[in-house]
Order: sequence, then structure tokens, then C-alpha cells
Amino acid sequence: ADDFINDLLVHIPSHFVNFKVETVQMISEGNHVFCMLHATADGMDADFGHFFKVQNEKISEFHILDDSQKWAAIMKAM
Repeated sequence: ADDFINDLLVHIPSHFVNFKVETVQMISEGNHVFCMLHATADGMDADFGHFFKVQNEKISEFHILDDSQKWAAIMKAM
């Protein structure tokens, strides 16, 4: 999960002008966390869901529940 975050997610803001992500809701139960996020940028207005499993204070699983078709349209299939 760390590689995915460091090699991909941290670079997303550099591809979108005025990129901003807000946490709409975060739910935690045991070592599972679900985050509902709202992202905006020039040409973007989208909701995303991310599910994490945390073990030993580190993310051990990371599942993206995003609309891939919306991402493709936003990115114009870069």
C-alpha cells in the first residue's frame, strides 16, 4: 500500500489544476476504515470511496471504490 500511495496517489494533484480532496465521512470499526471523499479540480467534481485495513499502525490493505468511467472522462484517457 505504501508504494501505491507514494508512486501514484501523491502525483495526482500535479495533473489537475486546483485539485482538492475533502473527507465527507470516515467510518472506523476495529482495524477497518472507510473514507468517503469528495474531490474537485478544474473539470472535476467527483465522489470516491477508499477502504483501508490497518495492522501495526500501517495500511495493510487498500481498496479503491471509485468510478473508473468518471476518472477516464476527467483525465480524457491521458
